[in-house]
Amino acid sequence: MILILLGIVAAFLLLMAFFLIKKNRSFLALIGDSNASLTFLKQSGLIFILLAVGSLAIGFLNSKFWAILYLAVIIFYSGVFSLSLSKKIKDKP
Repeated sequence: MILILLGIVAAFLLLMAFFLIKKNRSFLALIGDSNASLTFLKQSGLIFILLAVGSLAIGFLNSKFWAILYLAVIIFYSGVFSLSLSKKIKDKP
């Protein structure tokens, strides 16, 4: 059960990473089209890919403790990403 749920989380993280890395025009329209913005989106996409791979690894451990701890890490990074993105939107030239 844990593997299935973390597999779904991994799929969502990979989808988000795909949009951040490959289909980033909608994000760039919000934060400005500069090299710093593009680097921010690609770096965030790579971190989401790492989190997705970690999600599958934690899923195979089949431990509730590690799964909950991992979900807390994902929620924390999502919050950091959201705050950074909102700051970039606010500071858009």
